[in-house]
Amino acid sequence: MKYQKFGLLIIITLAAVLLFACDNPFWPEKTVKPEQEPEIPEVITDCGHNNYGEWLVTTHATCLTNGARERDCVACGHIQTEVITDASAHNWLQSDGTPSTCTETGAGTRECTLCYEEEISDVLEIDPSNHNWGAFTQTTLPTCSEPGIMTKDCTRCGTRNDTESQEGEPKLSETGIHVLAGTLTVTVPATCLKAGANGRRCTFSTCWFFTTNGGIVNPLGHLNSTWIDNTATCTETGFETLKCNRDPCVDPQTRDTQALGHTLTAWLKDSETTCLEEKRTCTRVVPVQCTHFEGQTLPVTTHNWNGLWSRSGKLIKTCITKCKDNNDCTATRSLDEEMVQIQGGRMPLATDTTYRNWGTHTITLSAFKMHKFQVTQDLYVAVMGTNPSNFKTGVTSGERQEQRPVETVTWYDAVEFCIKLSEREGFTSYAMNNRTPATGYPITNATVTWIDDQYFNGYRLPTEAEWEYACRAGTRTAYYFGDASSELVNYAWYGTGGGDANSKTHQVGLKLPNQWGLYDMLGNVREFCWDWYQEQIPLATAAATNPKGPVSGTDRVQRGGYYSHNFNINRTEYRLYFEPGRAASNQNGFRIVLNQPQQQ
Repeated sequence: MKYQKFGLLIIITLAAVLLFACDNPFWPEKTVKPEQEPEIPEVITDCGHNNYGEWLVTTHATCLTNGARERDCVACGHIQTEVITDASAHNWLQSDGTPSTCTETGAGTRECTLCYEEEISDVLEIDPSNHNWGAFTQTTLPTCSEPGIMTKDCTRCGTRNDTESQEGEPKLSETGIHVLAGTLTVTVPATCLKAGANGRRCTFSTCWFFTTNGGIVNPLGHLNSTWIDNTATCTETGFETLKCNRDPCVDPQTRDTQALGHTLTAWLKDSETTCLEEKRTCTRVVPVQCTHFEGQTLPVTTHNWNGLWSRSGKLIKTCITKCKDNNDCTATRSLDEEMVQIQGGRMPLATDTTYRNWGTHTITLSAFKMHKFQVTQDLYVAVMGTNPSNFKTGVTSGERQEQRPVETVTWYDAVEFCIKLSEREGFTSYAMNNRTPATGYPITNATVTWIDDQYFNGYRLPTEAEWEYACRAGTRTAYYFGDASSELVNYAWYGTGGGDANSKTHQVGLKLPNQWGLYDMLGNVREFCWDWYQEQIPLATAAATNPKGPVSGTDRVQRGGYYSHNFNINRTEYRLYFEPGRAASNQNGFRIVLNQPQQQ
C-alpha cells in the first residue's frame, strides 16, 4: 500500500513540474523536429517493475511511420513504452497485368495504397494454373486390326490430349483376321458392260472389308429408255440420245433429227399489233423458246365501230378497240363509209298486194347509196339530241344498248332526221314547212316537199321500189337468201315460227346480211318508206323510172316486218303501212339512203 502512495506522489510531482514549465515564460521553448522518433520517457524502476502485463499496440507501424506499444507494471502501475518499426508493412492493391494460362506464367503489379506517392510498387509472377482435364471420350473407333483412340480435353483452355489410346472393343482378332458373314452378297456390282462378283463382308460394323471369291456376276446389258433430249429447233436439225437407265455412266447412243417446224398459235391481236394487224407466234419451248412470229394485215372491217357517233360537226365514229400499247385505236370513219353503193338497174314488179302475180312490167332505178344498218339510237341522238325509243333498257347480254334501232318515231320525225343530217353533212334534202308542233317531238304533221332531183344530194327515206330492190339484192325468192323459212333466224330478229327476238329489239348488224351487205332488212323494226300507201300498185307506177308512189294518201308505206311478226310477214315482198303522224308504236323505225342527183 505504501508503494502505491509513493508512486502516486511521484506522478503528482512530475505533473506539477510540467505545468510550471509550460506556464513559465522564462522557460525556453522546446523545438520538436518533424518526423523524429518520439522520445521515450525515462522509466523509473524504483520498484523493480518485475511484473508487467501484455504489450498493447497503441500506434501501428506502417511503411512510412513507426508505431508504439506499451505495458503496465502490475505492482506500481508504471507504464513501459516501446517504438515499433515495420518498413514492410505495405497495404498492397493488386492491379491489371498478364494473366497466367494453364501452361504459361502470368505477370502482374501491385501498389501500396499508403505510400503510392513514392511509387512503391512490386511486380508479381503468377504461376500457371495447369490443365483441368475432362473425362476421356472415344474419337476413333477401333477396327478389326487397329485400336481406337480416346481423348480428353482441358475444360479451361480446350487443349486436347490425344496421347491416350485403347485397344478396339470388342477386339475381334488379335492378328487382324476379319470375321466374315456366312452368306454370299454382292460385293462388286455388275454393270451393263462389266462383270461383278459375289463375296462375304466383315460383320464388324465399322469394317468395310469384303472378299470377291464368291463367284462372278455376268454383265447385265443395257436397259434402254426412249430417245430424249432432242436438240433440234423449229428451223435447224439436231440430235437426240438414248440413255441406259441401268448404268448412267455408259455413253448414250445418238442419232440425227430433223427440224421440228413451228407450232403456231391462232391469229391474235396483242400489245404489238393494231386493229388492222394480227400475228401468231410459235409456242415451242424445247430446247429453247422459239421467237418466231408471223403477221398479217386485216381488212378495215376488223375495226370495232360500236362506239358513239360524234355529237358535233360531221358525223364521225372512232374505233373503240384497245390496240398497240393498250391505247385507244385512232381510226375513224364517217357515216358515208357505212353507206352501201346500190347500182342502178331494172326490177320486175308485181301488180297486186300479195306480190304473187308478177306482171310483165319492170321498173328502172338509178344508183343510190343505202345505209347498211337501221338508224340506231346513238345515231339518232347525235343528230336530233333526243331518244324517243321505248326500248332504252333490258338490252340482251353481250349487246350494246346504243346500237339498238331507234323506234317509236313518226314518219315526220324520220324526215326531219334526214333534213338535219343533210345540213350537218353539207347536203340538201327535203323541204319541211308547217311543222306541228313548231318545236319538240313527236312531229304529228307537216308539209314535206321532195325537191328537184338535180339538186337533191342529201339523206332521205328510200322509196318503196328502192327498198325492195335493195332488199332482194337480185333475188326473186320469198327471202333474199331463198325460200326456206327455217333459215330466217340466221338473218332476222322475228317472233313466232322459229324466231329468237323475244319480243324486243336487238343490236343492229348481228344477223347475217344480204348479198349486197345490208343488215336487218327483215325483222327487228319496220322501216318507213317515202311512198304513200296504196293497196293496188298502179300499172303506171310499175312501168316508171325511179317511181315515188302515189301523190297523196292516208298512210305511209312500211317494209321489212319487225321483232314480233312471224316468218310469213317477215318476207321480202310483204307490205305494211302506218299513219305518218302517229308515234305510239315501238315497232316503227327507219333506214336512210343518200340521194345521188340525176342530171337533167
